[in-house]
Amino acid sequence: MSTLDKDLLFLILQFLHEEGFKETAHKLERESGFYFDMNYFEDMLLAGNWDDAERYFSGFTRIDDNMHSAKIYFEIRKQKFLEELDIDNRAKALDILIKDLKVFSPGHEELFHEMTQLLTINNIREHALLSTYGEANFARNIVVDYIKKVIEANPVFHGKLKCPTIKSQRLHGLMNQSLNWQHLLCKDPLLDPDIKTIFVDHVCKLDLNLSSLQSEESDSIKNTDFAKHLSNRNSGPSIIANSVPFLAALTNPVHDLSVETTTEDPSVISLKGRLYQTSNEVSWITFYFLILLNMTARFCDTLYPFKEHIGVNPSQHFTLGRDTLGTSGQQCQPSFIPCTQTYRTKTPKSSCPQANVLPGNVAQILKDDSPPITMDFHPVCHTILLVGTNIGSIGLWDVKSGEKIFSKNYRIWGSGASSANFKEALEKNSCVSVKKIKWSPDGTLFGVAFSKHFVQLYSYCDGNDIISQHLQIDAHDGSVNDLAFSCLNKKLLVITCGDDKTIKVWDAVNGVKCHTFEGHDAPVCSICPHVKQHVHFIFSTSINGKIKAWLYDSLGARVDFDAPGHGYTTLAYSVDDQRLFSCGSGKDGEPYLVEWDESEGYIKRQYKGLKKPCFSTIHFDSTQKGFLAAGDDHMVKIWNMDSIELWTSTGVGAELLENPCICFNKKGTLLAATAKENKIKILAIDDILLKRNEIHDPSNLHETLKLTQSPLLIDASAGVANEGIPMLKNGHQKGLEEDGKSNSIEEFHNKSKFPNVSEICDPSHCLFLQLPIHPKISKIVRLSYTNAGNGILALASNGDHLLWKWPHNNLNLDGKATAQVSPHIWQSRTGLQLMSNKLPSSYNEDIVSSFSLSKNDSYLMSTSGGPISLFNMVTFKTVTTIMPPPPMVTCLSFYPHDNNILAVGMDDSSIIIYYVRTNKIKSKLEGHSKRVTSLAFSNSFNLLVSGDTNAQIFVWNTIGWEKHKARYLLILEPKVPEVPSETYVEFHRDQRQFLVVRSNHLAIYEPTDLRCVDQWVPKVPVVISQATFSSDCQAVYASFGDGTVAIFDALNFQMRCRINPSAYFSTTPRSSIYPLAIAAHPEKPSQFAVGLTDGRVFVFEPLKPNDWNGFNPHNKEAINTRVVGPSSIRVEMR
Repeated sequence: MSTLDKDLLFLILQFLHEEGFKETAHKLERESGFYFDMNYFEDMLLAGNWDDAERYFSGFTRIDDNMHSAKIYFEIRKQKFLEELDIDNRAKALDILIKDLKVFSPGHEELFHEMTQLLTINNIREHALLSTYGEANFARNIVVDYIKKVIEANPVFHGKLKCPTIKSQRLHGLMNQSLNWQHLLCKDPLLDPDIKTIFVDHVCKLDLNLSSLQSEESDSIKNTDFAKHLSNRNSGPSIIANSVPFLAALTNPVHDLSVETTTEDPSVISLKGRLYQTSNEVSWITFYFLILLNMTARFCDTLYPFKEHIGVNPSQHFTLGRDTLGTSGQQCQPSFIPCTQTYRTKTPKSSCPQANVLPGNVAQILKDDSPPITMDFHPVCHTILLVGTNIGSIGLWDVKSGEKIFSKNYRIWGSGASSANFKEALEKNSCVSVKKIKWSPDGTLFGVAFSKHFVQLYSYCDGNDIISQHLQIDAHDGSVNDLAFSCLNKKLLVITCGDDKTIKVWDAVNGVKCHTFEGHDAPVCSICPHVKQHVHFIFSTSINGKIKAWLYDSLGARVDFDAPGHGYTTLAYSVDDQRLFSCGSGKDGEPYLVEWDESEGYIKRQYKGLKKPCFSTIHFDSTQKGFLAAGDDHMVKIWNMDSIELWTSTGVGAELLENPCICFNKKGTLLAATAKENKIKILAIDDILLKRNEIHDPSNLHETLKLTQSPLLIDASAGVANEGIPMLKNGHQKGLEEDGKSNSIEEFHNKSKFPNVSEICDPSHCLFLQLPIHPKISKIVRLSYTNAGNGILALASNGDHLLWKWPHNNLNLDGKATAQVSPHIWQSRTGLQLMSNKLPSSYNEDIVSSFSLSKNDSYLMSTSGGPISLFNMVTFKTVTTIMPPPPMVTCLSFYPHDNNILAVGMDDSSIIIYYVRTNKIKSKLEGHSKRVTSLAFSNSFNLLVSGDTNAQIFVWNTIGWEKHKARYLLILEPKVPEVPSETYVEFHRDQRQFLVVRSNHLAIYEPTDLRCVDQWVPKVPVVISQATFSSDCQAVYASFGDGTVAIFDALNFQMRCRINPSAYFSTTPRSSIYPLAIAAHPEKPSQFAVGLTDGRVFVFEPLKPNDWNGFNPHNKEAINTRVVGPSSIRVEMR
């Protein structure tokens, strides 16, 4: 097919879509194979129309074309198979397996066998690989995302995924041009031809007395501006075409009579030919010219309704509207240009001002009666600003005139409408403030969230600024912290969150509650509804930095991850709804402004330049032009979204609040910022100041927007470079040399003098809880909290696992682990209390135990000297066992990029990279000289860190599984007798440093070059049995061989608190009983648990929340210990 034929095909496709013949268009796409409509294909997949989707897909590629095509066919059929199984339609599932999936069995027999086995399972989620399988819509979205990526990589679809850019109704336009040409070829053209068909060429006769028309029309023609313009040209020669028909559809009128040809449009011709010298001839030309102009305009209105070549749009009004700041009362009257549909005006370059990038000049100052704390511009009328204050009043401002259109003080509508809880709260504290004020998407409603219980909705009519009460909702117990609107199934919803730790969804028309989402363990401070790929969901954040995502159902949170800093955080999408940002500060005052990858839940970039520390809310907003702004340090700071460096900032006369509330209007032409003395400064764009090509030039923006480069740029970058690394004397910050010599050994020893150590010797000095014991458990060797934080899992030396879970009741409202409520030994649905590893036939004390819990707490991978066992955490049953000894498995860790890949440390000093699905070894890493006992992956550097019993650590590149670096640990303290050692690995959040723990070594290393960043050196020999980071990475919990537990500052390894055995042992401490395992709560930084050699488990918390330094410090000497129990090396990424 030729290029023109292909273009015609796209024009036909466009015509079919515009006229509503969707099915015909998609059938043409499939039969021609020229254009693949990804959105149409995606809609079919999300709706579960698997057969229709495969039929459409088959028009472009066959199953045997390439690997990519085969993958897509397999994913479609596999999902269809799983959904039939999920609804227990086994007959249909068997039919799919035999007819559709069997074609993939050659070469994948094991996979086909697994799918066959699914027919025998009552619940497909009991299968190890389907434990995280959600409901149908959730699973379909995952499949669609994967299929889209494979299609984009498939060479068959190259050039077929993007439709050419075609102007609206292009086929109509070409038809109109053809009719114009045909009409201009007519010998006697009519003024208003009656064209009834395009099956034959158009021909008409001029049914008109031209002489009479000339006499009748000559006076009016002479009075027109255009005729005067032509008459002024009579002194010079006029040219007209004789080689082509006179006056086709012209597009480029210029300042003389000559119109030049443009190659873009075949309807534009060159008016060149013989000269007309007499004024009569020119008058006739003018008359005929106007006839054709009027005729062409009528054709354009009837046959060519879209405006392809437009000079002045007659529908545009040249008046200063509400969205324009300036002097009113003047109107720009458009000059008459005949046939605007077929003419394009050429404007001189100097008269084409470009819009400025950002508002920078103070155009208006609003003065409120009380401090404004929340604002929102109207989504349609861009100069209308809604304001809420700290005394509960609301106001509506026209920022163009500076007038307040509407004002309302806080009050409850109707007597007796409030609840008893609200009245009680109001009696305790009568102060009420506005927490959030927000317009609905169309601007017909706005909502107000108050600091006590209520949300009020008002209706707004823009034409006459009428505001009336719409709804009042008693939404939450306590403060309503945020409010947002969303549209679902053509229904407007209002979403709220509050101090009662819930998110609620209400019908914005009648106030009926539609959904309540529970799951946060702290007050919810921010909500962000969104829709992506036709899936509607809500992001929410709590004041402890937990981010969750909810679908509009009752199945709980679908996403759960942590905001940086674990503190108050707000979320918002960019104006184009494509990019997700959050802003907040940690408990230590560290501010964070970051962009997220919302699909994967990781931070794409963290922006620099915010002032440290910050303990108040930082307001931020974005513009359509790709900029991000935040109110910080009495300024508005601005970033380019694609760069982490602070771009510019403005202080607006140094009158802004320390953390001003800021808000852009939808166009990004106005910026409101709160200032001192209850003022709101309105910044606007001054178009006159901006010159062409200066948009991206910061030096010009300094002149144009009157913005100043922030001095924080240098300070912030310098601070971040060394963040978390103590700057010690004598070059210690450069690390320790490879030859094992310290650059500052004395500096290390000075750290061990414990000038401010809090001693806990009595049970009344802290909160601790002994968990219920089990008769079969005698020695705890591994300990871990569940990822949900509501339970503790222990592995005993005899291979048995014990799980404790805390109840969710009035004594424990969040259901999380606590030292104040006793948990229960968890029993599975089948009645089992223990999960037991298979032990080797010749059991001895030299066996090594290790386990790893899945992220959703559904599955457990564990070993105790025998094979690796996979347990179902719901039924406690063994799903499968792999890799029996010899050699013995000593440690294991899942590859973070693929849960089917398992790294396994072996007793023979090797590391096996094992592919679980195919039961095959992917790679074997060799280099250690002793038993490998620890493994840790780093996502940030694509590295694997391993440790062995010979005090040696290795770093491996995970891309090619090659050795990157190796070194021996640098031990600086007095020697202790050598005893058998073991190691294991636990990741932490930033993954840029890792904790190394050995019986005589506690240090932090950097993974890329294995540089020792810092280490703790006691004055006398000690035996460290275990150590771990706290959940916020600010502390290190360590247990010792004499039963002591110590809490260190993770930044400098200063010991802050020490718990003596007498504080938690009910009997006299014995040397054979001490903590052998330690674990930190995943959400509560001050809580940890220890497992003892006698089988007991204790949970510890300070008396004061998050404070292990709450006691009077005593200047004690260093810990004196005996050498007992095994030593260990622990490698922990943080």
